[in-house]
Amino acid sequence: MDRRRRGPQATRFGLSLGVFYFVFFVIIYFGYSFEWMGLSGQTTIKEIRHYDDNGKLTETVQEEQRTPPKTLWDYFVIVAAPAAATVVAHLTSRFQRRRSEDDAFQAYTSQIGDLISEGKLRKPQDGDNDANVVRTTLTFARARTLTVLEESSSALK
Repeated sequence: MDRRRRGPQATRFGLSLGVFYFVFFVIIYFGYSFEWMGLSGQTTIKEIRHYDDNGKLTETVQEEQRTPPKTLWDYFVIVAAPAAATVVAHLTSRFQRRRSEDDAFQAYTSQIGDLISEGKLRKPQDGDNDANVVRTTLTFARARTLTVLEESSSALK
């Protein structure tokens, strides 16, 4: 059974998400209330001056131009790009960490397999000439095992 810790990280994530939504909705609410924020669109008056061949002003026309209001899609596009980059970076980091764990485990099993096949990973017998070598090898194997277990995720354990 895979038990995930739900502690400060989950609380921080939930709090961050709540603050994000609060700020987002405040911006939307006030954005449609005030013209200067650009959500409700803006009206600009453009003055066009017509001159004759001598350079004299003949007429002045004022045009009203209305820019369309921003939609939620416009803001989604602005928010989606950084969010997608963050998700990709997180997944890449997670993949690389998992791959390094797999490589460390593979190297560990290879080293331990070599020690077993060479007969160096065994209990020292009374009267062994190389009892110190066997004890050192056992200590090395134990340390290597503990190191790999500490560095690995729960999936490899």
